[in-house]
Amino acid sequence: MSDVSRRLWKFILEGLAVVALAIPMLEWLQRFSVLSLDSRFFLFYFAAFFLAAMVLTATGHESLIFRLLPAIPIAVLVISRDLALFINSLGALLIYAALHFLRRAPFWKWAAAGLLVLLLTLWLPDETMPGYVAVCLILIFATVLSEFLNRQSGYWILLFALVMGIALFIPSSEEPMRWERTRAFLSRVGNFFETTYKDVSYFLEGIFGGEDVAYTGYSEAGRLNGGTSGSDREALLFESNGKGHPVYLRGAEYAKMDPKGFLEKDETELPVNAWFAMYLSALSKSDFWKAQVLCFSKVERATITFQYLRTSDLIIPATTFNIDKGLEHGLPERKKKGFTYDINYIAFDTVNPYYLEMAENPALSESTATYSEACAVAKEVYGLDLSAYMSEEAYEESLRAYAAISTSPEYLDISMGTERTKQLAAKITEGCTSDMEKALRIEAYLRQYTYDTSTDLRDYDNYVEAFLFDVQKGYCVHYASAMVLLLRECGIPARFVQGFLYGKDSEGVVVEGDAHAWPEAYIEGLGWINFEPTAVMANAEETQWGLRTYEGGIATVVPENKKQQEQQQVETPTPPVLPESTPAAKEKTAGNVFLTIGIYLLSVIGIAGLLLLLTLMIRRIRYARLSPERRLKEDLGTVCRYLDRDLPEGTKAASVFEYLPYIKDETLRSELDRLFRGYYRVRFRGDAVEEPLAESMREMAGRIRRYKFREPVAES
Repeated sequence: MSDVSRRLWKFILEGLAVVALAIPMLEWLQRFSVLSLDSRFFLFYFAAFFLAAMVLTATGHESLIFRLLPAIPIAVLVISRDLALFINSLGALLIYAALHFLRRAPFWKWAAAGLLVLLLTLWLPDETMPGYVAVCLILIFATVLSEFLNRQSGYWILLFALVMGIALFIPSSEEPMRWERTRAFLSRVGNFFETTYKDVSYFLEGIFGGEDVAYTGYSEAGRLNGGTSGSDREALLFESNGKGHPVYLRGAEYAKMDPKGFLEKDETELPVNAWFAMYLSALSKSDFWKAQVLCFSKVERATITFQYLRTSDLIIPATTFNIDKGLEHGLPERKKKGFTYDINYIAFDTVNPYYLEMAENPALSESTATYSEACAVAKEVYGLDLSAYMSEEAYEESLRAYAAISTSPEYLDISMGTERTKQLAAKITEGCTSDMEKALRIEAYLRQYTYDTSTDLRDYDNYVEAFLFDVQKGYCVHYASAMVLLLRECGIPARFVQGFLYGKDSEGVVVEGDAHAWPEAYIEGLGWINFEPTAVMANAEETQWGLRTYEGGIATVVPENKKQQEQQQVETPTPPVLPESTPAAKEKTAGNVFLTIGIYLLSVIGIAGLLLLLTLMIRRIRYARLSPERRLKEDLGTVCRYLDRDLPEGTKAASVFEYLPYIKDETLRSELDRLFRGYYRVRFRGDAVEEPLAESMREMAGRIRRYKFREPVAES
């Protein structure tokens, strides 16, 4: 490429950046009728200035650009005698001149970045941004990126952005093209890369223990974490015949509460279906008939398959009574992708009036049913043979274990409680006559709090008290912890549970973002019952089945109006008004925000540093693997790049020796002359690369960047 062509190509690319800056500025000014600018005339004159300047550049007369261009507005005024045309031509000249000189200023890239930020601030909130303005913003971004990277490679980025922008305006047929095969191919390619990314990240998590690192999915640890965010990576496949209601998939339970969260899993050695013994005993003592029971419960079946999940916990519905496939060879200590099993469980509508009647029956705690009685009710109501799932010995052991929970100190521990939490629990449950009513009242109260996934309560001495009285916002972990403590303050055994919430619209896929935490309360005679205090989640009242009985049959009742619907739900008194946040709490919260921002900034700087270090390491390894000749050539290239950077405008060295006249330092000039001659002997005469020459060239590549030179040295 000749020198003229090179200068012309550079001028065109720089001119594109100038035009891209001018158009969004003009469009914005035009909205306010500034100086009666008209986009058609303005852009016409702007294009005229640009083309005239390009011709002068191509002919080598760049110095004449701003001697001749001012004549155009004057000629317009003299010929047309139209003030509007003159103003548009003069405005176009002034903006072109400003951007032209700005483009050649040493601080150009910073100015362009500032203008980009200004234009983005003006245009992005605007809902009526024209397409050509969007193209210009893309071009400006490409220009700024090219300046902060490398100019030579940056021009190609700018050109690519221009092609993308022009493509937006290419006319197309009114008949749509048939892209089915292309889309299908692109979809397969996209799925391949997405799956590959997930598999690689899953593999790396297995190496570095990633299941406990991120807050975006299920974690085996119940410790208190900072903010959380969702992820759509698949964790489980849950294929169930049950539809239309959510399912809580329990992973791990925790009893011991600590200022840092729940740190120790509840390792009670009970079979997964131990709850079934307590439930069947309660059912046999309730005197309900089959149609009533089937209004609030139904047997369901599901197949669970681990996807991108690795844990020692078994993920199952809390009311599972049988695992009949997948564990033939025992339960693996570490479950991972591909692990699958079939389960049977019972789904409950826990706010159905019949269920609530059974839960509030004091007779349930007075005695338990025999094994034969439990077998009879299981067969009569659900058509199940209890002996296939639980022996008489296991049945009796489960009843004894559950009976001990009501007095177990670990589920009644209130070491995190304070006088304020005790008073709040008493105030919420005032007038309640049963544990079930108290639990529902506490659940309704907590659902008033603001749901906020960015909340971080780790810096507080008592995060539960901070959530209830100071910060008054949080996510599922904070809601569940607060309800566990308030239940215990009322003398109700409670525990913290982590797992997944499978939504009714999830279509068989449980993603990492479905990870959830909730409290379980021990209701005498029924066992562990889960509650949903988290504000944004649908609670039992919002997902009730609405089943009632009549004449021995079952009917679905659809409320005719909101009043009827409210009458069917459990009556919950209006919770007390939340206390105001104290100034000290607000100040502490602000401090936490700044601390979090600081941590994020340090993390970003650290990651950037690691990436830079990795890049340098790769370059060093690549350099070390080169042959001596290639290494010498690469070092010479580095020297020449720094020499090119400071050559006078329009000057280009055809050979390495043409740099020498521009170097003021005689010692440096002499040393470079020696190095250049040594390189030429290796390159053209075939001499071997001597170590002193290679070492000197490496040293020169490292220190040449410190030298500045502009004027040629006088010839002797």
